[in-house]
Amino acid sequence: MPKTNAIMAFAQENGADLVGIAPVDRFAGAPPGHKPEDLLPGARSVVAMAKRIPLAIVKKIPGPYYEKFGYHDLNAHLRELSYKVAVFLEDQGYEALPLDPSIADQAREVEILQEEPEPKVRILGDFSHRHAIVAAGLGEIGASCMVVVPKFGPRIRPVSVITTASLEPSPQPAGENPVKICQPEACGYQCSKNCPAEALPGDGTVDHFKCRSYRNPAGYTLEYFKKIADSKKSRGPSSIGSGGSAPPPVGQTCGICIRVCPIGLSL
Repeated sequence: MPKTNAIMAFAQENGADLVGIAPVDRFAGAPPGHKPEDLLPGARSVVAMAKRIPLAIVKKIPGPYYEKFGYHDLNAHLRELSYKVAVFLEDQGYEALPLDPSIADQAREVEILQEEPEPKVRILGDFSHRHAIVAAGLGEIGASCMVVVPKFGPRIRPVSVITTASLEPSPQPAGENPVKICQPEACGYQCSKNCPAEALPGDGTVDHFKCRSYRNPAGYTLEYFKKIADSKKSRGPSSIGSGGSAPPPVGQTCGICIRVCPIGLSL
């Protein structure tokens, strides 16, 4: 068995602000086709990692600083991180699949839930990095549907590496009623209250259609999502993506739910 501490230390040395290990049995509730072993046969563990978004950038949301440094550039750093961790594991004799922190819509699984009276869609990537953070005991899904962690709140971007190595799992919160990181009653549901798209009901879900169409009403139409849902293209690993790219949002990427969350605002 490889030394789990060495793998976690390697990830931190290469830029991970958070790292934890989740055995594949913690993903038993994932949708069919989205479990670790669906992407890597023989998978035993998932290395869940995240990099933080600098607070000064968060305070400028919405705007070009967040879109560039807190999203696009950060994704590039995460791709490099997942690749390096995968190679580190491979050098020890284990298969390891580095995943992409974000993939094009055409590589996702899109389901049209309803068309009338207003469209509702469900969008799934190959693998949920948010739930990997939860499975590794690093955080929880907050009222905004984003993963939140004690130190940084929702101001992180996660990525994962799936491996055949059997690694020592990170502990999860113990007890029947562990202390919740996200306490929306205490903050007055700031994420829901301030969402300009009214896409966050505050129950840990997000209305994908409202969120996307707010950013680009001309591009993210029902027809756009139906075309992807009807394409029946085979899904590849998250690191491949493609089939085209989503239309760019009008103006800047939103992120207001990240800015207004009070968790982890203190340096």
